[in-house]
Amino acid sequence: MTPIELVLRKLDGVRTTPNGWEARCPAHDDDNPSLDIAIGDDGRVLLDCKAKCPTDPDVVGAMGITMRDLFPRKNGNGSSLGVEVEAYSYTDAEGKPLFEVVRFKPKDFRQRLPDGRWGLHGTKPVLYRLPKVIEAADRGRSVVVVEGEKDVATLEQLGATATTNPGGAGKWRKSYSESLRGRKSSS
Repeated sequence: MTPIELVLRKLDGVRTTPNGWEARCPAHDDDNPSLDIAIGDDGRVLLDCKAKCPTDPDVVGAMGITMRDLFPRKNGNGSSLGVEVEAYSYTDAEGKPLFEVVRFKPKDFRQRLPDGRWGLHGTKPVLYRLPKVIEAADRGRSVVVVEGEKDVATLEQLGATATTNPGGAGKWRKSYSESLRGRKSSS
């Protein structure tokens, strides 16, 4: 979720304006929208209460976020991650969420834990759509391994069972094959 998406979800009475948005300020009793919201050139969210509520801590605190949430996320080399396009959930064999692969525009991918932390932090990577893959393999049906999550979705629309691994081409691990060892195979 981008900083502007987060902020707009936290506010009431949001309306589009020529310069961005306006909403009721959460820091005071605001019947007439007095909070101006815009996006800066660097992607940060700009907030200005016409009733002069301090942005930090009053306005930001009333939304239940921090000043840090107003700024675009950075990757390991300090550049912005871009706009989040889609998040693909990876689960364990029982369907419990383990992590997401998040796709950004411009094209980039990062892993995120269910608690919002970036990276895997020791979480074991698994195949995408693992419960469906195991079910298909147990029934002796074919499973197609493709390069990415979008390709999995395309094949699923065609009725096939497909999977991929986090990181795409060239990132296959022996543990992915091990997760299917001993299951039925089609001849």
